[in-house]
Amino acid sequence: MRVPSRRPVVPLVALFAVVAAGCAYRRTCIRPEDPTAPSREAVYVKFLGVGGFLIRLGDDAILTAPLYTNPTIGEIALQKVHPDHRLIEALLPPVDDVEAILSGHSHFDHLMDVPYVAVHRAQRAVIYGNDEMPKLLGSLATPKGPLENRLVSLETLARDKVESLRCLADCTNVQAYTQVGNVRIWPIVSEHSPQFKVSIPFVGRLPDVHLWRGTLMEPPGRLPDSVSGWVEGTALAYLIDFMDGDRVAFRVYYQDSGTRDPYGFPPKCLLKQKAVDLALLCAGGTDFEESHPGAIVEELKPRHVIAGHWESFLNPRTLPLPNPRWSPKDGQCKRFDEAEERIEGIPFTKPRNFAKRLRKALPPGGAYSMPCPDAWTQFAKDGDHWSLQSWSEEWTPGKK
Repeated sequence: MRVPSRRPVVPLVALFAVVAAGCAYRRTCIRPEDPTAPSREAVYVKFLGVGGFLIRLGDDAILTAPLYTNPTIGEIALQKVHPDHRLIEALLPPVDDVEAILSGHSHFDHLMDVPYVAVHRAQRAVIYGNDEMPKLLGSLATPKGPLENRLVSLETLARDKVESLRCLADCTNVQAYTQVGNVRIWPIVSEHSPQFKVSIPFVGRLPDVHLWRGTLMEPPGRLPDSVSGWVEGTALAYLIDFMDGDRVAFRVYYQDSGTRDPYGFPPKCLLKQKAVDLALLCAGGTDFEESHPGAIVEELKPRHVIAGHWESFLNPRTLPLPNPRWSPKDGQCKRFDEAEERIEGIPFTKPRNFAKRLRKALPPGGAYSMPCPDAWTQFAKDGDHWSLQSWSEEWTPGKK
């Protein structure tokens, strides 16, 4: 069982909805076409929306937990919530070869769609997360046996092994990671920022609100049907190393929640061993953590940053999605490429503030993208560095 006080009540969710309505950030997005033949020598990264990314290099593919269901505030307040299989099937790209699915914490906006993806699409993938993840997903059966055989908590590894590296000057030969295929995964103890704040006239700002915290006393025996059932647990970040033999070919840093200095920072000896080529950062929580994302960017010094989780996880995308289409005009059948999709920003966070801080913190030569869902980027080896090879959305240079 779990602590009963964690379940939200309808008035709290209603307040969440009212305040969110006044904090709207909107973008117009066009769904890009994927490259016809992605290079096997390049790193391919596709933003799936919320905290989801698909990363490929050669024969190795990693998925960070995607969410397509995006239950609305009304659904959260008034009814049970379940994965929307139709949206997942329509929007998730091919992931048959994905070897691992990573989730940094166990909130619904990161973990709720993972069971369907793992059972029906990424059927060979091992799912990695915190201690709550296997408790929440362990009851699910698959045609190939219980899903629990593919669920691995990395929380103990993060606390007992990776944390012990912080006092080491050199950790070149230390094995405080898990490996799947040619990919090494280093879990890092991190933190989740509050979700929103409330200020009352003549009273001032109340304590920040942090929803759905906590841990499970025991596995619930079934998948949660309310968002409060997806308890947070310990937040983790990850270093993801795509290996070329004994050498790290491409290093990715991934977080799925905003943090404060120094939570989520990798041990310095790991960064001394190999710099971060690409940081996948969470835009959510920027307005509640003044050091985010500046502190983590200054620590990692990545040449490239892709910002995710900037868009709302409370508004499901509408099918069919806009795509280039043919339509009669002026007596001729012409192609129209201006089909657009409106994407709402994450409540209580100003993505422009995130971008402003990020641009200021980037190292010389660094650049970032805050892409629409479905946008992709390819990185190619350029001497000792990786450079942008091709991309579907604008990249912005740092400001020094």
